Amino acid sequence: MTKVLFLSSAHPKFDKRVFQKEAVWLAAEGYEVTHLCPDDKAEKLDRDGVHVSTYTRRPGLIGRLCNFPRLFSAARRLRPDIIHANELDSWIVALAVKLVSKTRVVFDVHEFYPSMFAETRMPRALAPLTIGSLRLLYRLLAPYTDLIVLANRHIRRDFPDLPDRIITAENFAVLDIAARMERMSAGRKADQTTDGKGGADGPFRIIHVGLMAEERGSKVIVDCARDHLDAGTSFTLIGTITDTPNAAFRDMIAAEGLDDRIEVCDWLPYEDLTGKLVASHLGIVFFQSGSETNAYGLPHKLFDYMAAGLPVLVSKYARYVSEIVTQAQCGIIVDSEDPAAVAREIRALAADLDHARELGENGRKALQEKFNWDAEFSKISKGYER
Repeated sequence: MTKVLFLSSAHPKFDKRVFQKEAVWLAAEGYEVTHLCPDDKAEKLDRDGVHVSTYTRRPGLIGRLCNFPRLFSAARRLRPDIIHANELDSWIVALAVKLVSKTRVVFDVHEFYPSMFAETRMPRALAPLTIGSLRLLYRLLAPYTDLIVLANRHIRRDFPDLPDRIITAENFAVLDIAARMERMSAGRKADQTTDGKGGADGPFRIIHVGLMAEERGSKVIVDCARDHLDAGTSFTLIGTITDTPNAAFRDMIAAEGLDDRIEVCDWLPYEDLTGKLVASHLGIVFFQSGSETNAYGLPHKLFDYMAAGLPVLVSKYARYVSEIVTQAQCGIIVDSEDPAAVAREIRALAADLDHARELGENGRKALQEKFNWDAEFSKISKGYER
């Protein structure tokens, strides 16, 4: 049996893509799969056919760099046939293991790492040099990598032209999860109506899932709720506020008198998250301008919304997201830096729930027919068989 080691320096043990979509699915195809990943405590467990082995490390980038020797030793000790690396640093460790073994290396690229690193960790003046240096590193390491899996087709620009080694497996939704959400959605009251100012089913409920910060629209949401929308509209933010602690953000909302209209939840178990999604009326992606990651990133939240049958309101600055929303005809594109414009679109959807439901159904249909993980995973499966 072929042994596959998913090597993670940052991704959590049950990560949606790494664990739920890739490791579990490969295990179902007969591979012996282990996920070696960081956690608050070191432990070993089995879940859904995957062996999970966690380790502790110091937080932050320094902690990841200092962990190189331990990751190398742990990976060698497990003697995998294939190492599936999920970050730039774990990719380097995997290639180091390959130097002293017959291990094949897969690099699963989830983000625009060069631009993301430059935007978040370097002074603006050094951003071009940082991006160029990391892209040069990619070009040096890619030819020694057996398979490169891109979670977004736009990431290909960071890599040399290696068509026989690079595939794209977009981060779309799993069909059985979409079907589960559809069943839950069908259980909602058939006469769900609201005029945007409350009503039989309460307020018009807007949801955001995932990381949130000012560059992802947190200020716009607060401005909308405070200055442009009334109590007939509520927001639920599920995940982590990255530029301030969740508790501090809640305190700020309370100080604005908006704590009854903006709910901030920490990460939820998937079943609880699904319940929140199907109880909502609208999903949002409010990326702001000035970031390549925002412009060309493809957040999984979009497909969560589509799976739940929600219409979406997305930023015009999120170009790839806007492209998919336009193809699927499942939402509205707006200037996410203009709270008044955002509020106008929200009020229009709240006033015409039939249209909102039509957009949501378009999204669900597009997901079932095109934007689903089932088709994308087959590319990974074939890549492993090379």
